[in-house]
Amino acid sequence: RIDRVDVHPATGRWAVLDYKTGETKRDPVKAHRKGDDWVDLQLPLYAHLTRGLAKELGVEGPPELGYVTLGKKEEDVAFLAGPWADGDLAEALDVARDVVRRVRAGDYFEDPGDAPAHDPLVAALFDQGLLEGDDEAEEGA
Repeated sequence: RIDRVDVHPATGRWAVLDYKTGETKRDPVKAHRKGDDWVDLQLPLYAHLTRGLAKELGVEGPPELGYVTLGKKEEDVAFLAGPWADGDLAEALDVARDVVRRVRAGDYFEDPGDAPAHDPLVAALFDQGLLEGDDEAEEGA
């Protein structure tokens, strides 16, 4: 779910913002890319989802994307923008399309990575906890 869409009335610039809370500022670039690879598609997908809003909001062009970090200390409150150009966002959308194709083809990923094991969607994708008694067996795995 998108946390916030803002439009600056004087400049017409607009932004899609995701709030992040915690002890440290979370960098959107490091969160979304490892080297040249997209590892998180959240903000690029938000840009895609909101592209139809531009006309409705009376703005032009793609939105600025970023995190609003809300830490305990005042200096930990910030807006951290993702510097992605249209080509970068198109590449991310291609990665998302590839993920959908792979899931539809039944080519599930071997390793769920850092996804929380208790997430029911992750468990379903990896055939975990679907049968009674699976939970105990998988805890030791």
